[in-house]
Amino acid sequence: RYSNELKKHFSVKCFDFKKSFTTYVDYMSTKLVKRRFESSPYEMRATNEPRNKEDECLWKRPDLMKIARAFLLYEFEYYQFCEECIGSENEITRLDTEA
Repeated sequence: RYSNELKKHFSVKCFDFKKSFTTYVDYMSTKLVKRRFESSPYEMRATNEPRNKEDECLWKRPDLMKIARAFLLYEFEYYQFCEECIGSENEITRLDTEA
């Protein structure tokens, strides 16, 4: 689990999940060592029932989305960190146009 205590011991970075399979993979490929042993191809295992966002009230109610977002930011360090980090120099998927 995430805790702000990590910042006391590590340089903590973040990434935009929307870029998980693009910029993030490119960045991490320069940091990680290739596996010595290749595993068998990944086989997806469904663990949750398929979602239908049309059935979920939150997506249709901007007022509830605002309340939920405020609650998450107030209660959980993880969301506070993401709010602070995304768009900053610590976001590894940020496209730095100034460089």
